[in-house]
Amino acid sequence: PRLLLSLFEDSAEYGYGVTKANEVKRRRLESNVQAAMQSAGVSAELKGCMEKWLASKDDKEACDALFEQMKPLLAKEAANPAVKAVKDYADMLPVITTWLYGGDGWAYDIGFGGLDHVLASGDNVKVLVLDTEMYANTGGQQSKATQMSAVAKFAAGGKRMMKKDLGRVAMNYKNIYVASVSMGADPRQAIKAVKEANSYNGP
Repeated sequence: PRLLLSLFEDSAEYGYGVTKANEVKRRRLESNVQAAMQSAGVSAELKGCMEKWLASKDDKEACDALFEQMKPLLAKEAANPAVKAVKDYADMLPVITTWLYGGDGWAYDIGFGGLDHVLASGDNVKVLVLDTEMYANTGGQQSKATQMSAVAKFAAGGKRMMKKDLGRVAMNYKNIYVASVSMGADPRQAIKAVKEANSYNGP
């Protein structure tokens, strides 16, 4: 796992850029693997692993296992330019999943435009919104995520408007996995939802 940080308001755009960059790098890796398989100087064992990887490059478990098998072989045969070209992109051998995460101030408000653009793309990028139902980052003011009648800063008498339904906005695109969980109420359901989202082929 890797943690990449940006300004919270451009988390969606930044994470989407990482996703697209990884797609380009993985296509380059695939091309390099195909070229290495045609090279006479590559061992039969490594070629066998490469052939299996090409056949299962979208299977996370298979790719993880092949990555572990190929690492020592790539290091051993790195003097071969064709093998080195594969080794240079070896971090793309596993299936990479990019998760965008932020609070409700980001997802419902300042970063909503970018988030909506990413969701509408249909690309395989995941989003985790930590919803505190207020602007916790700036002191607890009411936000678009605050429930109607809830008391918060700038809403001492209770918020007058309904909470923005971000899940319904995402569901309008028809191809997005959406789940709402409470980690404290049911941790197992929260873990189940994250696993399902991670395995879903789409946003």
